[in-house]
Amino acid sequence: MGKIANETTIANEKIANETNIANDPVIANETNIASDQIANDSKANEYLPEIWECAEELKIKKNASILLENQATSLKRSNLELKDRADSLHKQLSDTISRKSGDIMGAMIAQKRGCDVQHDRQVKTLKRTIQEMTMSSPSHGAKLKPYKDLKSPDSKKARLKSVLSYLKREIGEDGFDGFVTDFVNYVAADPEYSFKLKLSDMDSFISTVKWKLSDGTLRDMKAFLREKLGFDIFSSRQKIHNLRKMHSGLEDYKIRVETVLKKSAGRDVEQESYVIEVKDLQSLISKRIQRLHDNGRLSFREGSSDIILGIGGDKGAAHTKLVVVFGNVDKPNDPHGILLVGLYEGQDDYGTLKEKMALVFKQLNDLEHVTYNETGKKITRSVVKLAIGDCKFLSAITGHSGQSCATPCFLCDKRWTSHGAKAQLVAQFNFFLAGSPYDPSALKEPLFHAKKGTIGVPGVHTILGIAQTYGLDWMFALCNKIDAKDPTLPENLREQRKVLKSLEEEEVHYETRYNSLKSTHNIVEHMLSVAENYDESVDDVDTNKSCGSSFCFVATSDDSKICDSDVFDCSNCSKTVHNICSFIFTSTQDHQQDICCLECRKKNSNMSLQTRVAILEKIERNFRKKMENDKECLENVVSEKKILDEKMKLYNGETRKKLEAVLKSIGCDMRAWYQQLTGNQVRNFLRPASIKKCFAIFPPNSSDNLYAMESFLMNLGKLMSSANNKVKTDEEIDDLEKVVEELVEDLKQAQPRATVTPKMHLLTCHLIPFLREHRTWGSITEQGIEHLHAVINSLHVRFASVLDTEMKATLIVKALSNYNFIFDVGASWFKAA
Repeated sequence: MGKIANETTIANEKIANETNIANDPVIANETNIASDQIANDSKANEYLPEIWECAEELKIKKNASILLENQATSLKRSNLELKDRADSLHKQLSDTISRKSGDIMGAMIAQKRGCDVQHDRQVKTLKRTIQEMTMSSPSHGAKLKPYKDLKSPDSKKARLKSVLSYLKREIGEDGFDGFVTDFVNYVAADPEYSFKLKLSDMDSFISTVKWKLSDGTLRDMKAFLREKLGFDIFSSRQKIHNLRKMHSGLEDYKIRVETVLKKSAGRDVEQESYVIEVKDLQSLISKRIQRLHDNGRLSFREGSSDIILGIGGDKGAAHTKLVVVFGNVDKPNDPHGILLVGLYEGQDDYGTLKEKMALVFKQLNDLEHVTYNETGKKITRSVVKLAIGDCKFLSAITGHSGQSCATPCFLCDKRWTSHGAKAQLVAQFNFFLAGSPYDPSALKEPLFHAKKGTIGVPGVHTILGIAQTYGLDWMFALCNKIDAKDPTLPENLREQRKVLKSLEEEEVHYETRYNSLKSTHNIVEHMLSVAENYDESVDDVDTNKSCGSSFCFVATSDDSKICDSDVFDCSNCSKTVHNICSFIFTSTQDHQQDICCLECRKKNSNMSLQTRVAILEKIERNFRKKMENDKECLENVVSEKKILDEKMKLYNGETRKKLEAVLKSIGCDMRAWYQQLTGNQVRNFLRPASIKKCFAIFPPNSSDNLYAMESFLMNLGKLMSSANNKVKTDEEIDDLEKVVEELVEDLKQAQPRATVTPKMHLLTCHLIPFLREHRTWGSITEQGIEHLHAVINSLHVRFASVLDTEMKATLIVKALSNYNFIFDVGASWFKAA
């Protein structure tokens, strides 16, 4: 049908087109114009043949037009016939479609009914399945709280158990354990998740260093983990060994073994000892600075581009260490970051340091610049070297004679003494007046060439010493005074020790006198017994023992105490007489040369026995009275000494016990064998809350100095708190200067008779000038060296079974170098207590 209609349309369009051409008004118009021109133009005859020719052509076209018109009419007629035929066919098609549609619709309706029934069955089945799945799911169809919002361990555990139960039902009981293992391993291996079952090479290396795992221990642990867990959390031993070796630092140190004399069982014994020295300090410092920079650990103070290094040392246990502390890091005093440059067994005095570490000091003195790479470019920075250590070490490296000399300060030549009869007392001392800088000729040749202003106050030891001497010792002294119930006892432990010593001396004095009087009294009593029992009618005198006295007690007695009496020559009558016979009961060597016998002294050459007895009785009464008096004095002294001794040495006073309980509660339980605070303990002690807690145990009327001493310790605590990394402003330094002034005023009021220690002078006279120049005094301190002592001591214990001295030193260098690397990459685990 569509094809017929299309052909009809094309034919109609062709006929219309031809007809339009034949009936074109333009052609007709041209024909008429031509006829008019022929009729009117006089010259038309000339063109007549052409005109007729044109006329003939026009006729032919007209006839063709008529023919085309007839053809068009015929085509229209054919078109109408085709249209009628098409309408007929369309009607037949519509009837056929209607008839077929009814059949199809019936079939479709029947099919739909069948599908609906089948669908209903499927829906019911799905609903049952969904219901079963809902009930078996971890949530049972309820909306659960997001796992990240679960807080309690029990709620998390319940959620995990429900999920595992669901998975077990889905996967099956038999293969579930394998699934869980594979699932956990898959998650651990996927970088998308944070959960891991294996440490990286670097983490494995850090773990073995941190927990001191030897290669043998690591091997056994890896085998144990594989056996018990089915996997190994560490990387391979070879990779860990390679990292240990790479960062061992052995190429940077020289180790030598020497023989030293040590005391053993009371005699000198030769033993091996090791000495560790840095080979190339400049190179090693540059390497450390480069590594710190590469790991983003290097920082500089505002307005400064210098590398700040602390040059320090100290003796801990048997070994003295020389170290370099890096100041351009966030935690300079972390012992893992401190660089060991020298170590030996021996004292940290001037002579030993010079003998053992001369080459190291030369390298330290030559160190002026450090070169390393920043973003591919070489950078050279100046080095600022600060000397750190306790007073003894700082005195040694500067050539100072020490704190026992006439000028005990290593920073100025101020003269005073803190001991002996001429000890300078707090009340008269000018704390803010410094001496002059030392003339080099007044000192020994310095080991370390410290520039002016680069040696500061050793913060840890200074604060610790002052807190102990002027704070804690004063508290103990007050406890003794309260517990002894003696208001005359001084509030100064040093003065109390003097009192105790005086009592001890008195005890010895009275005890000696009493024993002497008692012995003499016994002799007098025996002489009286001899005299009273003497029978003149019986000749019982040993003439060989007789002396020049008219009555010789020695000759009439067998008692050894009498018979052993010395003799002397009377200066008046020249007779040789026993001391006892002349009633002299002390050695004649204790008297002057002119000694008279009893008869000459009494001017009675024929003194009767009765007279002698009367004199002896008087002497006996005098001796007995003196003996009783001395015994009473001795008992009083012994009692007083016992009370004070118990309070000061046995620490059994009630107030003392309360104080020690408070100290223990704030973390200051002192070592019983030293009774000294440690660095961390003094930090706890000087906190405001701790100070108030300590002073709360003292009755308000126990001392007039409670307020002044509490203020003193509060100010000392402020100074301790200022010893940190913070760079201080002028205003903050001015405030600290006022704190120092208040501290001195409080001490003068509370303890005017206390002696002035070098540490007190350092704090009050030299702290503020150092702060004004460097803006901080706690960034680099000797505290880090104290921590390093503990680290090295633990290494000595760890390698105690290593008998080869050089090997032991090698292992210590390796361990410390590993610690340095771990610090430089930011993985140090050290935390100050």
